Amino acid sequence: MSDEQAPNAGEEYALKEYFIKYMEEIKGLSEASIKHYMGALDTVISRYLKEKGLVNHSIFEIKSLKHLLDVQEILKKDPDFVALNEKGHRMYQRAPELYRFCPWSIV
Repeated sequence: MSDEQAPNAGEEYALKEYFIKYMEEIKGLSEASIKHYMGALDTVISRYLKEKGLVNHSIFEIKSLKHLLDVQEILKKDPDFVALNEKGHRMYQRAPELYRFCPWSIV
C-alpha cells in the first residue's frame, strides 16, 4: 500500500464524515440508508478488501480514483461478493459507487 493510498486516521475519519454529509445533503438519503451503506463500507467491504490485500484497514484509505475503480472491478468479478451483493439487494455494489461519486472522497 503506497503512502498515496493510506491516509492517517484523521484523514480517514474526515472522509467518512464528508461521505455521510454527501449522502444526507446531496443524495437526500434517509438515516437508515446511510447507516446501511456505511456499515457495508466499514465492515463487509473493508474486511473483504483487507483479506484480498487491497487495503491495510478500510476502503476509506483509498485516495486514488484509479485504485477505487480497480477495486470496484475486482468486487464485481468475485463470485462470493456477487452472491453476497445479490442477497443484500445490491447494496454492497452500490455503496462503493456512491463513495466514488462523492466529490470529497478522492482528493
